[in-house]
Order: sequence, then structure tokens, then C-alpha cells
Amino acid sequence: MIKKRTTVYLEDKLVKILKVHSIRTGQSTSEYINRIISQDLLEEQQDLKDIQKILAEPTVPLEKVLKELKIK
Repeated sequence: MIKKRTTVYLEDKLVKILKVHSIRTGQSTSEYINRIISQDLLEEQQDLKDIQKILAEPTVPLEKVLKELKIK
């Protein structure tokens, strides 16, 4: 895997927390950030797939649903 260097501006508080996390887990800040971003993007990708699946489902008029439920 090719790695690229980039600059990210984080709040001072987050930098301190990341440093503590790195020391506690033995995982570099870069490894941790890569893992978290990857997980988040994969979740977002799955969410988009789920939304597309839902949008492809057939629709049923509200009146029909209410009639079947004997509400109206």
C-alpha cells in the first residue's frame, strides 16, 4: 500500500488525546487515524448501499396500507 503524507489540523485537545492513546495502545497516531477513517468510510458506503436498496423497493400508497390495517 502506498502511503502519502498530508497535513491535518486538529484541535489541541484531540492531539493530546491521540498521543495518550498511542502510548496506551502502542499504536501510532497514523495507524489509528487510518483505521478510524477507513471504518467510517466503509460504514458510509454501506449506508449508501442500504439507502439505494430501500429506494428501489416498491412503494405502497398510504390509503392501501391503512385499509389493510383497517384503520381508515
